[in-house]
Amino acid sequence: MNLSKRLRMVADCVTKGNVVADVGCDHAYISIYLVEGKIAPKTIALDVNEGPLLRAQENIISYGMGNLITTRLSDGLHMLEPNEVDSIVIAGMGGPLMIKILEEGSECVKAAKELILQPQSEIWRVREYLHNLNFEITKEDMCIDEGKYYTVLYAQPQFLRGCVALPQSLGGGAAMSQSLGGCSALSQSIGGGAVLSHEKRDSATLPREEGSFREEREVTKETKELYNRYGRYLLENKHPILKQFLEKERTKAYQIKENLESNSTPKNRERYAELLKEIEMLEDALQYYRS
Repeated sequence: MNLSKRLRMVADCVTKGNVVADVGCDHAYISIYLVEGKIAPKTIALDVNEGPLLRAQENIISYGMGNLITTRLSDGLHMLEPNEVDSIVIAGMGGPLMIKILEEGSECVKAAKELILQPQSEIWRVREYLHNLNFEITKEDMCIDEGKYYTVLYAQPQFLRGCVALPQSLGGGAAMSQSLGGCSALSQSIGGGAVLSHEKRDSATLPREEGSFREEREVTKETKELYNRYGRYLLENKHPILKQFLEKERTKAYQIKENLESNSTPKNRERYAELLKEIEMLEDALQYYRS
């Protein structure tokens, strides 16, 4: 199965050996790719619409994978049971809809070992939501596919931090390097809600990766906002595609600024103030590439 660049980026984040829920599966391309490549032993392909699900079933049959890929007509995660899968993959939809699916399927989300998400709008809202959900975004990646920018988020429950190896595509081992072992006692807390406290405050403690270990450091409210907007991992690793995106957005922002300055109205002045904040954030983000 040949995937588009953006879908390949998503699929390659799945930890080998995990059972996968492919939410909004459309043609089941990701599911077929995962099973065909022996990344996932089986998948559950879910879609809210009958048409795409029928096409998915046809594709699954044509690849001879009917016994390894199950299809379900489902609004989000409604037809999935907690602990039925290890990985939840959601791609091809806007951030607000993605958050709605995660909220309505909270029991399945809490039981998952990893979330692999590719929101196509309002990515910062998804990052913020995952943080409040006590999921940690441990890796991110970006690509350009047919002229559009795509970002994938890889998140784990915070109690799993350091207990499970990352997928090869994100710098980890080939599969889970160890069983949960000493982390099993902590796993009980995931069903009870908060694993760590995340009260709203002006500064927050965010993890920083140093080799194969992670260390804590204090960050300001402004830095946390920057991380939510553009991705801590992408910024600190100076992802080249993020840089290209930031430079493009900065050029666009300065052009809008120039237009607003030449046509001052109350509405434009309000937009001008917002734009200055956006430009400041873009410049702060680009500063990572100068250091």
